[in-house]
This record gives sequence, C-alpha cells and structure tokens, in this order.
Amino acid sequence: GLPGDTPESFLAAAPFLSGLGVRGVKLHHFHVVKGAPLETAWRRGGVAVPGYDEYVSACADFLERLSPHVAVMRMAGEAPASRLLAPRWEKGPREAARDVSALLAARGTFQGVRWTGTREGRETRDGR
Repeated sequence: GLPGDTPESFLAAAPFLSGLGVRGVKLHHFHVVKGAPLETAWRRGGVAVPGYDEYVSACADFLERLSPHVAVMRMAGEAPASRLLAPRWEKGPREAARDVSALLAARGTFQGVRWTGTREGRETRDGR
C-alpha cells in the first residue's frame, strides 16, 4: 500500500494496471520503518497501518479484479525486524500468500473473476 491509499483506490489499481497490459504486479503491504519520514506521523497517530486480516481481505478483493493474465510476483514485503515499527504481524509473505489463496477458495472466487477486459488488457464496454 501507499500513504493515502483508500480501499477504493487500492481496488481501482487492479483494473487500471490490467488495462495497461502489465505482465506482473508485486503487492506490498504498507509498513513503517525506523527513520522513514512516516515514522513521526505514525507515532502521532496520523497514519493508520492495516491489520493482517484486513490486508489479506484487500489482496483477495484486488486479485478478483486483476486480469488472470497478470502474474502476481509478490503478495507482501518484508523489512528487517530491527527497523520495522508497524505492522508487527506474526506471519510473513509466504503465509500471507497462502492465506489470500485460502480466502479466495473459501469465497469460491479466483484471480480475474471480476475482470472485464480482454487478454491484451484493454477494457471493453460489454465485459468481453
């Protein structure tokens, strides 16, 4: 995620990127590290960091809207534990990928189920 991202803007990025015809995406959760400009705002309570379950759900929502022809190369990132301030999840990127896949399976959905473009990435009016 990026500073200022809303759930709506995060989800809107999936069809936008798909429409550009990108070949792959790397999803990365928003985090705060020591010494970063965001540290001060985070310490003052001015920056919210999504929780693990919220992030997993957002990733599943994103993937449903992403073209099935776009490779997902990363589901979450990492920062050195000595520098990471937030979030302090007990799970890492592999578990996040597994949990997103499990959530999609539980929903009975998959990557691209809500994508309405073409293989080449162009949006269509009638969803074909």
